[in-house]
Amino acid sequence: MTIRTKVIGLLVALFAVLAAAQYFVRTRILLPSFTDLERRAAVTDMDRVEYAIRDDLEQLEVSARDWANWSQTFTYMQTRRASFITDNFTPDTLKSLKVHVFAIVDLEGRFAWAGGIVLDSGKSLDLDFIARGRLPPGPQLQTSLKRGISVTGLAMTDHGPMLVATSPIVDGNGVGVHRGIVVLGRLLLPDEVKRIGARAQVQLTMLPAEAAAKSTAPTRIVGDDPETLTILRDVMDLNGAPILTLRIDEPRSISASGRATIRYASLFLFGAACIVLVLLVSTLTKLVLNPLASMTRHAVAMGHSDDLTARLDLKRKDELGELANEFDRMVERLTAARRELVDQSFDAGIAEMSREVLHNIGNALTPLCINVSLLQERLRSAPLAETQMALGELGANEIDPARRADLQQFVQLAGQELVRVLTRVLKDLESMEQQTDRIQQSLAEQMKYSRPNRVSETVRLADVVTACAESLPEALRQRLFVQIDDSVAAVGSIHSARTTLQRIFQILMHNAAEAMPAANSGNGRGTLRITAMIEQGQNGEHVRLRFSDDGAGIAPEHLGRLFEKGFSTKSREGKSGVGLHWAANATIALGGSIRAESPGPNRGATIDLTIPLQRSGAAARAA
Repeated sequence: MTIRTKVIGLLVALFAVLAAAQYFVRTRILLPSFTDLERRAAVTDMDRVEYAIRDDLEQLEVSARDWANWSQTFTYMQTRRASFITDNFTPDTLKSLKVHVFAIVDLEGRFAWAGGIVLDSGKSLDLDFIARGRLPPGPQLQTSLKRGISVTGLAMTDHGPMLVATSPIVDGNGVGVHRGIVVLGRLLLPDEVKRIGARAQVQLTMLPAEAAAKSTAPTRIVGDDPETLTILRDVMDLNGAPILTLRIDEPRSISASGRATIRYASLFLFGAACIVLVLLVSTLTKLVLNPLASMTRHAVAMGHSDDLTARLDLKRKDELGELANEFDRMVERLTAARRELVDQSFDAGIAEMSREVLHNIGNALTPLCINVSLLQERLRSAPLAETQMALGELGANEIDPARRADLQQFVQLAGQELVRVLTRVLKDLESMEQQTDRIQQSLAEQMKYSRPNRVSETVRLADVVTACAESLPEALRQRLFVQIDDSVAAVGSIHSARTTLQRIFQILMHNAAEAMPAANSGNGRGTLRITAMIEQGQNGEHVRLRFSDDGAGIAPEHLGRLFEKGFSTKSREGKSGVGLHWAANATIALGGSIRAESPGPNRGATIDLTIPLQRSGAAARAA
């Protein structure tokens, strides 16, 4: 698994955990909190309804206290004058008090006077509360009557529940023995219920006590309607018995708002998380993952190839940039060490081979030289001059017979001596031939090691050409200016025997420098221009290098022999004529070709060199 996959997987897993945590917080904490807040708000609304009812009871109590603590009411309980009733208790009086029942009760619990009206129409209202003629049974009303205290609460009538308030009748100063109680009652009719609900800003409904759910809790929240929340509260009468149940149906706006808020927040968080995730992934990809992947591909490619010319060259100033630069520097050091090792191995191989060849040839030449010396001595000791003189004298016409006989005998003896010498010479030559064969065998034995497999490297062609130009001796550099065209660098990297190419290029540059007569006449340096181009051949791509100089040129009759062994157009002193011959053979061994062109003497020359273009690994990709 790659680092990119691990990082992206880790980020996705992290955001998945955050999403799960957000879902848990939303469902287990936030939504229940909104629901709980909605329930508390509903209970508060119910409390406001109850406060409104209590406020109505307190207002009734105040009205009852005003009438009970009036001296005329106190006097009426003593005199029972009918004028008091007719003067004070008219339908308008009850309407102004907003009560349906007004009763004056004596100490025996009987109604001294009681009346009821319908507030809207002013008509009489027949209530069982009035029809009894006395206080209904119940501890609270009886206590109010006996002890002379005020009591408020609800009582059930045949017209529905009624708000009731009592106050003791005293002399107007609030002192003295009470003479009874004043009772005020207000029926909880639909309009009154609606008014109470409006005051509490709720949708209020009153249910009979028998319709209320049986529960030990006075306030209950029932129903699972997602749109409406129903709250029930039982209300007790004056005697502590359930008289009715208050019901509020509230829209679940808080939960809806909470869900909408959480939904929008979740969508925002999800969108923000996606944006952050994309930004994180893209940022990590750009700043870390892509450079790491590039470095990994580069290292793997270099591990599977011998191409050490490719470079990461990351233009960064962070740790990855430093790592890449250090990797490039390490490869450069490795390339230099490898190049130096190959060069040293090449030079050491040539030196070792030369030492072996020279040793073997030296061993074979020692007896050969001795035999040559002996042969020279024998040939010097042969009577060649004397024999020639005797033969010359015998050829004369006038010669003494005795002298002729002596000369003939001398010639005979000299001929025998020459035969003996030549016989010895033939033996010496046979020995020398055997020694020469041994030298040739030694050379043939060494030839097997003169063609080892060349070490091929991936190198930049421009680097090799530049290194060869810089390696020219100072004397030759004063005679020749090497101009390397941009087309050489455009070729890029090639896979070939670098040491062989270097020697070929060095030979061509040396020959170009030595072919500069203008330098010797004080006219400045000559110029060698090197260009390159890639050509498509039958056997694949080739690199064509042209070494064009403005030197002495080549005569037409010499062009065909320029690469022959031992041939040279320069002075024979110190010139073996093997440089271009070796360069031609080495080029052919590399699978290339070489040829020379020249317009004629003093018009410069061009060496056209073609070598196979082989790329490997990163070099091919870089090209």
